Amino acid sequence: MTTIPMTDAEISNLASVLGAVPHVAAPAADINQEGNEARAVDKMKADFKDTIERLSTAFIKNGQLRPGLDEKFYQPEEKEVEFFKQQTGIQDDEALKRHIMEVQAEAYAGSIMHRFTRIHVSAASHLPIKRTIASDLHAEFWDLGHKLFRSTPETFPATFIPGDVFDPDFISDAPPRVSAPTDPLPPLSSLKGLTPLQGRLSAIFAASFFHLFNEEKQLAVAHRLASLLSPEPGSIIFGAHGGRPEKGWRVETTNVNPDGIRMWCHSADSWKEMWEKEVFKNGEVKVWAILIEVPRFDLEQTPNSKFWMLVWSVTRV
Repeated sequence: MTTIPMTDAEISNLASVLGAVPHVAAPAADINQEGNEARAVDKMKADFKDTIERLSTAFIKNGQLRPGLDEKFYQPEEKEVEFFKQQTGIQDDEALKRHIMEVQAEAYAGSIMHRFTRIHVSAASHLPIKRTIASDLHAEFWDLGHKLFRSTPETFPATFIPGDVFDPDFISDAPPRVSAPTDPLPPLSSLKGLTPLQGRLSAIFAASFFHLFNEEKQLAVAHRLASLLSPEPGSIIFGAHGGRPEKGWRVETTNVNPDGIRMWCHSADSWKEMWEKEVFKNGEVKVWAILIEVPRFDLEQTPNSKFWMLVWSVTRV
């Protein structure tokens, strides 16, 4: 999810509601203060581990990741139920459960459900949804989002642009901008790709995305997202995905993706180094990254295995 230029307050609010660490949009001096860092990390660890624990039970093991459609895994928190009731208009608990399970079965991908929710949470938090852009490989994902929340392009006017991040016709290969574009922003409804938005986006949210690719392709994705980011101080790219204490293939499980490939994971240090030295020039960004150990009930594991999520932000300074 991306947004075109926003105020500092909007960026800070976006980081908060989408699950980034509370301080990611703050000045670099604040990020480096030990007390602020410790408090932010403790709160974010608790919130993130709770989310991962609940989401991880929504999967089953079957040689590769598949969403679990067993009703016993439907265990939303009270605040989540209230959010879905407000968004869908369905007030009966059982009717709401049936609706969500039906859309999940149609989507057949638990992670898609999570992305739908993130976009709608941002709208419910009074962020500039008309200036928000969502993108995925297939337009069907966006259609299922409308079905889940019983919304329409008129009632939920975010812009969706389907495309392949590796397609140069979708996002051209360009370096990060050092100055803001001076040409007028084209109407979002007219866009067929993201190239016209290079150098214009204030906040880019990319979760459960980078770990779909090997090391070389993760660097390529980072270059493309960096090209979209505004050069204005405080502009931010943030997200979370699979990581390891040492970069490399995830060997803690026998599971592979649908293409028969293991997950390739960065460490916090290698992730920071990639952004600071390979994507941007030294001093252009402040990179924050930590590993959070999470339970994985959906994977075939080697004895005493541990799994981590890499939670991160890249902020222009």
